[in-house]
Amino acid sequence: MAPGLAARSAEVEVCDAGGCRSSDVVLMPATEPVEEECDGTSPDDVCSARMRPSGGATGFAQLSDLGEETVEVTLTLTDDAGRKLVSRTLAATPQWVYPNGPDCGAAGPQIQLAVDADGRVTVRH
Repeated sequence: MAPGLAARSAEVEVCDAGGCRSSDVVLMPATEPVEEECDGTSPDDVCSARMRPSGGATGFAQLSDLGEETVEVTLTLTDDAGRKLVSRTLAATPQWVYPNGPDCGAAGPQIQLAVDADGRVTVRH
């Protein structure tokens, strides 16, 4: 979620031919890398980076039995007072994710959503 949207909680609902299921999303502060200095210019020299808060948020919803078929996914974001900031339903096709690289097996199908500062929700590919 982009900086500037005052969301404090989120819920995801996924609907397919088997019905609908929902999950609360725990929102955490998003971070971004900041380059630090390098010890030299050769390929073997050491460089470092650190993470800093980006002002946005990120979250993860655990939904069992997410298949490979297109589903309807609804994302609802609320503020501290419980007011809906965003409620958007869109079609999405879960994609297999390989967190340790393509040679290490899949972690399962996932849907990644992005929310911009104006509240527009899109599916990331």
